Amino acid sequence: MKTICIVLCFSLLSTSCTKEEEEIQKTNPRTLLNIEYKDGERPRDNYMELYAYDVNGKLATVENRRLFGTRYQMEYNNNKLQQYTTTIIEDNALIARDSMAYNENGTIRAIYNFPINVEGNLSLRRIYEFEYSDQNVVSSKTTRFLGNVEFTSFNKYFWDNGNITKVERYDGAEVLQDEIFLIYDDKVNYKKGIPIFIFDPINWSENNITKSTYKDYTGLLDPICNPCVTEYNYNVDNYPVFIKQEWGRELSLTYE
Repeated sequence: MKTICIVLCFSLLSTSCTKEEEEIQKTNPRTLLNIEYKDGERPRDNYMELYAYDVNGKLATVENRRLFGTRYQMEYNNNKLQQYTTTIIEDNALIARDSMAYNENGTIRAIYNFPINVEGNLSLRRIYEFEYSDQNVVSSKTTRFLGNVEFTSFNKYFWDNGNITKVERYDGAEVLQDEIFLIYDDKVNYKKGIPIFIFDPINWSENNITKSTYKDYTGLLDPICNPCVTEYNYNVDNYPVFIKQEWGRELSLTYE
């Protein structure tokens, strides 16, 4: 994500855009500065998430300012995300590290999750492994959970017009557990390209999810809503600035 000053072509004075300004808007994405979350009526239910960038425009840190807030610190090599660490804001205590591995063509091959254990050390707990189709879009993700009890889950992804429209979720024996069906808007997905959302390929889609429907084959799935509908308000550049989720959460987003 690039940190670039974008000429605003729509103002209270309704000034017109030049062709050059229109091209800038098309080619340079907005920079997300913060997200305000409202989860309830109590002050502790409402918090901010702050986004900061380095001199090259790469996302450098994300600070989640909820109770016992956390900071995510990004590290890059040759413009590729290598890892991000998670620390407690108050005392800078390290509590997790997520590292990336890439295929030769630059797609993500695996993500390794190292949370802190009871001994106070970081230990490998989850491995996310990704496979891709002939069209070079992610087709599956295998999640390996390590520890005293080890198990594996497996997801298949189905794409249409730049978005994942169906997810099939399997257990370690490759028995289908449930399916998720997704409908999108035609606006810019604010999560795409942000490292803290990268472990879930749904966030790699081009647009924002407006409706999620679940089909359960086990009797164990208990979604908050089914279907779940999300409402959006957008700015003139087609980025969401207000999001209302059916289960009550509201998000307000600010861009540069």
